[in-house]
Amino acid sequence: MKSTILAAFGLLLLIGAAQAQASDPSGTYLSETGETRVRVAKCGSTFCGTIVAIQGEAKDVNNPDGGSAGAASWASR
Repeated sequence: MKSTILAAFGLLLLIGAAQAQASDPSGTYLSETGETRVRVAKCGSTFCGTIVAIQGEAKDVNNPDGGSAGAASWASR
């Protein structure tokens, strides 16, 4: 009985730690292709992403505004 209670308590601690981690997306992420790294950090009351490394030639072929093709950051709201 005592080991069951301890196991349940340990499981609750693990669940709480996992939920605390999921609420802060800060860090550096690698794209699926492995060619781009993006750093996500707190930016005021929201989070901002900044491209920190790109392998190969960087082109923004999907950007309808050709003048903004060099922009390398975004912000979520």
